[in-house]
Amino acid sequence: MLSSAFNALFALAFVIALLVLFAWLIKRSGLLPGEPAGLKKDQKTLKIKETKALDARNRLIVANWNGKDYLLAAGANGVNAVDHMQAVPETASNKPTETSPAHTTQVGEHAND
Repeated sequence: MLSSAFNALFALAFVIALLVLFAWLIKRSGLLPGEPAGLKKDQKTLKIKETKALDARNRLIVANWNGKDYLLAAGANGVNAVDHMQAVPETASNKPTETSPAHTTQVGEHAND
């Protein structure tokens, strides 16, 4: 009786280990949607730096793409680009304290610089 319980626990642990190994291999190989194969984390050009939920349906997103930070507003009406700026490495002395968006544009439109 006791040996069959140990066999069952061992089989469960083995199956869980196989699942973890399989998940790691899928993530490592780049088979997940939106993940290009062979790129390391520091080589990717699109990074989500921060998100902030405003309410149940709306959120603000700071995304970095090709060295520029974009402030995006996502909600029921789609995604709007609120502002963009050249990315600055964040240190303790230059952390933003307050933001005030100057303009909003639809994604795909170009704002006047």
